[in-house]
Amino acid sequence: MSGANPFVGYGTIASGDRFVGRETESAALHRRLYEARSSAALIGLTRMGKSSLANKIITEPPDERTATGWINIATARSGAEVLADILAMCPSEQALHATFTTAGGAEGAQEVPIHGLYRMIRDALLRLRRTDGHLVVVLDEFDSIRHFPDAREFLNLLRELVYFPDRIPMAALAVARRPIDRIEVEAADISSFAGVCDSLYLGPMEYEEIRTMAARCQELASGAADAAWKYATGHPFLSEVAFCRMAEHGTTDIARVILPDLSSYYQKLAGFMRGEQLWEPLLALASGRAIDVDVADGALVRRYGLVDDNGEVWSSEFAAYLRSR
Repeated sequence: MSGANPFVGYGTIASGDRFVGRETESAALHRRLYEARSSAALIGLTRMGKSSLANKIITEPPDERTATGWINIATARSGAEVLADILAMCPSEQALHATFTTAGGAEGAQEVPIHGLYRMIRDALLRLRRTDGHLVVVLDEFDSIRHFPDAREFLNLLRELVYFPDRIPMAALAVARRPIDRIEVEAADISSFAGVCDSLYLGPMEYEEIRTMAARCQELASGAADAAWKYATGHPFLSEVAFCRMAEHGTTDIARVILPDLSSYYQKLAGFMRGEQLWEPLLALASGRAIDVDVADGALVRRYGLVDDNGEVWSSEFAAYLRSR
């Protein structure tokens, strides 16, 4: 192709013109986080566009009184470190700012304990409430809290910060692959934060959304959207990969060149499902043996969008992969 390939950035957070679709999910999260000022969880398989959607949400606050922030849980070492990051997003008085910025910095200084950080955040948010302000924080890679040494304390304190939205003006959007209650039980044998979250499962995109994605490149052949649908069936990451390969090779006949991309993704997906004890339920549902599947496991496989209520597998390519196992 003569111009720059607009799909070459696949695998990174989609923003600006690269972000397409997801209007229904975006509206639901806006209502929950900004209108109800309550917390939510965005759940979905890897590379399903969760972080891209979360990024879009926090770049669209309804007014200047609403502050937003982003924390990647996978880069934090503890719950206390996450609370310290949240505190840095809050309005601060001079005394509070001095206390926080010097904690652990000077020789002999003591780190602020996790409960102390909680109280400092609460006090800062109460000040924010006086101006009708609101803080919305994205907690990306929320699955990683299972590695925190203080996971139990963190989860309980996080719940307290978002439990009374009329009193403490903060909402969190947890972005994860696993359901929040599963993460909490694994991390700390509790289920506290999950009880205040409205969980939204993000599945594959609709065909019209994929057509909109294809329209970003006028040089693609007229059948590009149909070809991407054949190989990716609405999966945003795989769709971008398919369009990228079409743009690179100047054809929609990409069966051989996209096979390594599909195989790599399927293997990672299979590894995740095995780790969650969902691989066998997935195989059973895909082969029409729903009667052999635990109700909760079957429901979760369907929420992920891998098999629909009629037993149809997400894509013909993935169905063929499952048959070969």
